[in-house]
Amino acid sequence: MRLVIFQLTKQMVPRWRLLLLLWPVALSSCYRLNSNRVEADIKADIERQGRRVSLKSVSCPGGIGKQAGAYFRCVGELPSGEMFTIHVTQQDDQGTLDWQVPSSDVLINLVSLEDKIQRTFSRELGQRAEIDCGAAYRISESGSAFECDVVGGVTLGTDRVNSVLVKVEAAGDLTWQEVRQPIGTAAAGASDSAATASDAQRQFTQPAAQSAAEPSSPRDPAVIEAELPDVTDD
Repeated sequence: MRLVIFQLTKQMVPRWRLLLLLWPVALSSCYRLNSNRVEADIKADIERQGRRVSLKSVSCPGGIGKQAGAYFRCVGELPSGEMFTIHVTQQDDQGTLDWQVPSSDVLINLVSLEDKIQRTFSRELGQRAEIDCGAAYRISESGSAFECDVVGGVTLGTDRVNSVLVKVEAAGDLTWQEVRQPIGTAAAGASDSAATASDAQRQFTQPAAQSAAEPSSPRDPAVIEAELPDVTDD
């Protein structure tokens, strides 16, 4: 009888050791973010919301504990090798994340651009306008230009404005002009060739480069930094 008890105890020892080894791992994973999933989710969202935006990768630090208000940064990379910063903030201690991509000389945040143009319309032209640039992000290509719609159009004097022309200058700076069409020709059904860009250019200059560890919006003092490439943003 004693021999049987001895044999059972000896056989069970390795199982208990295995359980003791696995317990800290399982417990640790419950309190840390899954960095692979975070990277995949952010990459998919940027590509889905962007206009012809394809990313090579998104890199985020590993081993980040779940903590409400904690901030960390990830780095997105284009197939060309150009990189941009992604600011990530934890909304709670359950892994809910909020992230934003500030405009830079690599990627343009079109939502932010729409807001700036709307505020300029109100301040300088005395008109309220809803601007739609068609997506959330687009690649910043120096020398390129694109149009954003003025939803419903606005009237400026004898002209009708249905869109604005945005140009990408050096260092990612943006200038824009309202595209004006005389109301008479618009009523007569004239072609878009009758529309001309305003002579007045309005410029959005990218602010001086700041540390990628410092997001543009206020955040909790709890910061987790990663060993990631240095990039600059606005």
